[in-house]
Amino acid sequence: EPFSTENSIAPSFRFDSLENTENRLWTTNPGRILNSVIVDFLDRLAQEVYRIIPLTDPLFASTDAKKLRITDGVRTPERQVELMWDKVSSGKKTKQQVLDLYSNCWWAKRVMNAYPNDKPAALAAVNARIAQGGDGHLYGTGVDIGTKHNFVADGDKPSAGAKIYEAQMRQTRFYKAVQQACQILGAKVIAEDYQEHFHITFSAPK
Repeated sequence: EPFSTENSIAPSFRFDSLENTENRLWTTNPGRILNSVIVDFLDRLAQEVYRIIPLTDPLFASTDAKKLRITDGVRTPERQVELMWDKVSSGKKTKQQVLDLYSNCWWAKRVMNAYPNDKPAALAAVNARIAQGGDGHLYGTGVDIGTKHNFVADGDKPSAGAKIYEAQMRQTRFYKAVQQACQILGAKVIAEDYQEHFHITFSAPK
């Protein structure tokens, strides 16, 4: 079932419920949860990115997706907690590194203080944050773009499973193109090496 709350900006739906998905300038998994605001943003983002790096460039053309690949969209509170906790349980990040990603904000501290056993407390913290309003995955105004195969295609790393650090990600041609496109659209992008991706946050139309 599509996820929505009273605070959701737009009703959510699965990617495969859209018409002509194969003709879009970007792709994602069939069950990825999106909304109309995200779809409109991605359509515009893709156009701007391809003005800098065309679809015919090996950075896209030599990957399976052949275009921008979206790895996250609308996120439920349960999914938010799972991802934050998994960063620690997988050994990829320390608790403090997770908090740093969220600028040591109050709700993130509550989520991580509840790790690993008090999921109700963690969910309550996320829901309290949603109630305040804002931008990002929880509000249907955040997307993640996969980078692994694009970095391999552009020679930034030897294989999809190879490690690349955030400072290195920010030096790539792919990041600089996405960053430039985001500046044009008034969005913000950060490079994350956990589940390697570009995280983009944007504001919904008023």
